[in-house]
Amino acid sequence: MDLPKASQATAPKKTPLGVTLTKDGRLYLNGEEVTPAQLRTAVASAVKEDAKVTVLIAADKHTSHGRVVWVLDVVKSLGVTNFTIQIDPTALQAPSSKQGTP
Repeated sequence: MDLPKASQATAPKKTPLGVTLTKDGRLYLNGEEVTPAQLRTAVASAVKEDAKVTVLIAADKHTSHGRVVWVLDVVKSLGVTNFTIQIDPTALQAPSSKQGTP
């Protein structure tokens, strides 16, 4: 997986749920491919067990922004308040801008 880059990344202390989106549209939960319905069921169950559950979301940098937002919306709608976006901090590259950097 080709993760986006960031220099100010912090690793979560505990990550009971890992959601991965691949560039070809597949959805994984803790390494196993799941359907959206299975994701919802698993997240709801995890929140019921631990209201402070953390979800780590990893998406290939070529995954559409909309898919990542969809995952965020799903987990937040099920009560998740702690989530992290996984990135690769080793090669941060600022987006190009015609107007320069602020």
